Amino acid sequence: MTVRGDGTVLQPVVGADPVYDANEMLRDFLSVLGDIYPKTIKVRTTETKVLLEEFCRRAKIRLVETEELPLMDDFIDELNDSYLSSSEQPLAEELFHIIDTLDSMTVEEIRTIPAALLDRALEFEDLLPPEILSKIRKARRS
Repeated sequence: MTVRGDGTVLQPVVGADPVYDANEMLRDFLSVLGDIYPKTIKVRTTETKVLLEEFCRRAKIRLVETEELPLMDDFIDELNDSYLSSSEQPLAEELFHIIDTLDSMTVEEIRTIPAALLDRALEFEDLLPPEILSKIRKARRS
């Protein structure tokens, strides 16, 4: 996981199979970074740290292994809560909560949401405000 200086978390890169190509993952990771040059990259696992160590050393990027990724954890918890508790909340209330969350997020933060969820959100474009649709579409293009 990569965090920009302003605390923005970028989309994580994961292997497609249990046995993955480390070079392909690094290329995907660089693609996610785009033109962003982070000072620090935070990772949760030793395996990820090993994959990025040489790249970070050469690029002079600080690599930190930590269990503490509160922004990502909070967002994942919020997504899980909104989808798992839908039977407890009226649909309109749940939708307003999701809209408020997306409205408060930057395009960079929205990029951290798995693509499948963003695609699902776009299926409800008639229910979403235009400014949120624009953010989601920009996030999906990147």
